[in-house]
Amino acid sequence: MILVNSNKIKNFPLEDYLNNLLVEAAKLVVFHQKGSASLLRSKLKIEFDKACILINKLESAGIVGPFEGGKPEKEWSKPRKVLVSNSDDLNSLLNGILNKNNN
Repeated sequence: MILVNSNKIKNFPLEDYLNNLLVEAAKLVVFHQKGSASLLRSKLKIEFDKACILINKLESAGIVGPFEGGKPEKEWSKPRKVLVSNSDDLNSLLNGILNKNNN
């Protein structure tokens, strides 16, 4: 089951240079059921600021939930709730987002 706000997907802008990285990040987050910049940084071998941007885009797409609780300065190191439960649901969601951005 996908818990996605379709309005967020319609307004989700993707920059071309992040498409591939975003897809890989989404797959990792769903596979590990953990949405954190630290996970993306270590698995994708990217800088922390780029991992934070990806987490923000995954939130905008409805793949991970918003930051909850804690101190704002530690927001990016805390895992987010993953809203997509399996790879089939993720593929459907990503296809919709990527097709919309290619039109």
